[in-house]
Amino acid sequence: MAGIEFKDVARLLSCREFAEAEGLRMRGGRGVCPFHAGAHNYNLAFKPDGHCYCYKCGRVADVVQYASAVWRCSQLDAAAELNERFHLGLAGESLTDAERERRRRDRERARDLQMLKRRAEAAEWSAACDAERAARAALERFTEADAETPAFDLALKRLADAQMRCELLQAEVSDRG
Repeated sequence: MAGIEFKDVARLLSCREFAEAEGLRMRGGRGVCPFHAGAHNYNLAFKPDGHCYCYKCGRVADVVQYASAVWRCSQLDAAAELNERFHLGLAGESLTDAERERRRRDRERARDLQMLKRRAEAAEWSAACDAERAARAALERFTEADAETPAFDLALKRLADAQMRCELLQAEVSDRG
């Protein structure tokens, strides 16, 4: 691994890209800081320059330092692993600038596809919540006298279906972290 420069890894890969690819817990664009003990809040912000910053402990890190802390390994091992996993083309691979740029664009495309997927999931969640609210509103219009009617049974079924859909979507989000 002689010849790998940490700054080259940090130039080609951001902390946010690493966190998203690793599936690390994130909320509102922030992550859990791996640098201080007992971290469970989302104090780690991802800066536009590719670094990350923890509002609690004040640590600023590039992707090599961040990966090293997440994987609990040396920075040299983290740099090598990042190079391999993200096909950065450093130390040992002879890549042209054009190939390096193509790989960067591929990572950007993958990140954009991930964002589109998240937006679609958010739209699906929103539609499920709207359906549940509509089903609740429809059910509230019934009186006690309507309790034995087929329309009331249908309204109950719609509410149950909408609630189940919301619960399934919530479980999918929870399973991902």
